[in-house]
Amino acid sequence: MTLTLKLRRVRWSAGSNAANDYTVLDEHSEKIGRIYRTLAVGGGYTWNWLIYGIAIKGRAPAGRERTLEEAQAAFEAAMSTAPVKCD
Repeated sequence: MTLTLKLRRVRWSAGSNAANDYTVLDEHSEKIGRIYRTLAVGGGYTWNWLIYGIAIKGRAPAGRERTLEEAQAAFEAAMSTAPVKCD
């Protein structure tokens, strides 16, 4: 299954864009998740990702990666194995 995902910077209520914080959109521009960078325990940064409203058997619909590219790849891999969408 090939996914077409787009990242859009999160926009705060004051109108400013959040650096390193993205809403993940599917091919229909529906919000399906989030990827954002945070300070990791022990120093350094990690990219966290999570999928909205998805149940994945045997794993959480979220994770943590070293780079934005790795977070995107993990997000896509998780989406491709997600059999159930919870509304």
